[in-house]
Amino acid sequence: MIANARRAQDAPIGIVGVRGLGERALNRLAEEFCFDAIAAAFPERGDTKLLKHIAWYGSVLADIMNTSNIPSHVQSLESGALFNLAVAVFDSCVDVNNETARSLAVALSPQNLSARLRNPGRTDLAIRSDSADADLVCQLFDRVLSTVGQRFVKNQEIMSMLENLLSRMYYSETSPGSCRTDAKALPVCFICMLADGPRALSRERFHVALGNFIALLDDWQDLADDLRNGNANSFVYSYDRRLWRAAIYVTSAAVGAIADGLTAGSRMRWQLRSSLQNVLDSAQLLETSERSALLWTLGHLLGVA
Repeated sequence: MIANARRAQDAPIGIVGVRGLGERALNRLAEEFCFDAIAAAFPERGDTKLLKHIAWYGSVLADIMNTSNIPSHVQSLESGALFNLAVAVFDSCVDVNNETARSLAVALSPQNLSARLRNPGRTDLAIRSDSADADLVCQLFDRVLSTVGQRFVKNQEIMSMLENLLSRMYYSETSPGSCRTDAKALPVCFICMLADGPRALSRERFHVALGNFIALLDDWQDLADDLRNGNANSFVYSYDRRLWRAAIYVTSAAVGAIADGLTAGSRMRWQLRSSLQNVLDSAQLLETSERSALLWTLGHLLGVA
């Protein structure tokens, strides 16, 4: 999920000079995909207003990858918005680990996701769940996969790359004891790739760098909460505090606390600076207008825009 949209409740939308989907488009998506019902079913994720902001951030990310193909670009903004929201809600649901989470895990298996991506015209393969709450999230994923599948049906290399990202995200999110890095960074890569279209094959380095930086920024913002709840965090340990990994997690947290106490947090600052530099270096692959969009987005995420 793009850098902690929970902290962006005052992000301006729908005004001149602001990237991503405007307020009217977001309201349309909110109505079509029942954001109010999603907020009621998953209160831990936030209210309807916050869900719109999470979606908006996804569209901002897609908006970095400019294109002269206007219809395709607008489609990418909507797909980025819906995917960012879908991943955010799924992540929260998995953390709760209830019956709805288990229903979602079944419906969103890599096999089902791949089948929908490869067969966008077959309604019998639509992503659905018998659980009413889970089905709200399934519909978000279904729209994205069917839209992206139609767009790239003739580009099998991109389809394979997207399938691989979906599978890695799924297992990183749902498998007990798995490394959580993919679940944190790859949603950004997926949105960039679907927005970039055929150029994605030559600009994967940028997608990966941006995904890693946003995941790291998210972990920095969530550090206190993650330590309290034993969640994976890049500044501590890339695995949750579970089973035999608990001792390693606690030790890593203690060592990090001591080191940061001695160095005034220089280790975390160095990691963030290094990751940001990788983004800027890889952005040389982008066009001038895209680099401008990237700088606007980074400035907003870092609170300097």
